[in-house]
Amino acid sequence: MTIKIVIALILNFDRSSKTFLFNELENMKKALATTLSVVVLSIAILTISAGTVFNPKKDKVNIQGTWQLVSYKYGPTASGFTDFPEVMRRIKVINETHFIWVQYDTLSRKVGSSAGGSYTVVGNTYTESLDFGLAMDGYLKRSPAFTIKIEGDMLFQSGLLTPDYKIEEIWKRVK
Repeated sequence: MTIKIVIALILNFDRSSKTFLFNELENMKKALATTLSVVVLSIAILTISAGTVFNPKKDKVNIQGTWQLVSYKYGPTASGFTDFPEVMRRIKVINETHFIWVQYDTLSRKVGSSAGGSYTVVGNTYTESLDFGLAMDGYLKRSPAFTIKIEGDMLFQSGLLTPDYKIEEIWKRVK
């Protein structure tokens, strides 16, 4: 279209050429406005999508809440799950950025062990950063990664606490 305008200007700049030129410029302006509208709309859609579809917080498994340990398998030779003793209780609280668990004797109410720190969830991989603890000296400053699955009010967590110590835990959501 630009070539047509130039040729019209060179050959014959009469009234019909002015009309032609004006019409072509109007058409180009409308086309440019439409193109810009599509580009702006596309950018807006991509920005909104990036904030929801690709937002890691939205992709996280809903692990937040209070959990009580129900049963476990610890160590390389554990063959079956063991119910957590009724005289003991282990509670884990997970908020948006941190976790803490505490194990205590239900009769004496004394804490036997505890650990906590920050965590991340990517897909079904839950990684704890063991930043502090009580009776957990050998595990502090580690970041064990676990595979997790939530079914209803049950949290299934399994992985290596250390390179040679596997744990599998079943937690129930406390309501």
